[in-house]
Amino acid sequence: MGISSRELNDWKRNLIDEYNDVVKSIQSLSDKEIVDLNSMKFLLSCKTSLEKQITNYERDIYFYEV
Repeated sequence: MGISSRELNDWKRNLIDEYNDVVKSIQSLSDKEIVDLNSMKFLLSCKTSLEKQITNYERDIYFYEV
């Protein structure tokens, strides 16, 4: 049982949407005069994790298409 290209595209779209939300949250938090460092660390961790997931997706899609 395989994964359809539509499912893969939906997954990538969700990852990118989540990534964009995290980046917006980081920017919003950065604009504040007093920054909650724990929140910033958490958001940066989420950003890094999502970047890795997107990279893995792109690698997996390459092998899927070959």
